[in-house]
Amino acid sequence: MHAADPRDSLDFGRSHCRAQGVELLFGAPICEHVSRTEHLRGVNDPRRSTGVSRALGEAISDAHRRNRGWAREHPDQRDEAWFKREVAPMLDGYSLSQIAKATGLSLAACSRIRAGARVPHPRHWDRLLALVEAGN
Repeated sequence: MHAADPRDSLDFGRSHCRAQGVELLFGAPICEHVSRTEHLRGVNDPRRSTGVSRALGEAISDAHRRNRGWAREHPDQRDEAWFKREVAPMLDGYSLSQIAKATGLSLAACSRIRAGARVPHPRHWDRLLALVEAGN
């Protein structure tokens, strides 16, 4: 049997370092024992595990591979100005779920697209055009 970790009983929302369990000095944002990065992400954050990082890297590589393949097969596709003029304004009438279902993109990515902060890869344009044309 091992001793309980004294950090388990601390109120981390107030004045203790989440990583070390030591009391912080008044006004100190972090303690001197742990780097700022560790404080920002938390100790033992499962979102930062090796397995999650590997899966994320593979997903990103796969998306880049699909984008390159699409670009080779469609050399004379429309430009961004066309998308911003013809498709993007029409997306306001659709929910993020509808846009995500049409493209396969995350809700966060769809939110940025619908807000006009991001232009999706051209391989998604035909699906988005079909979505807005079906709604008219």
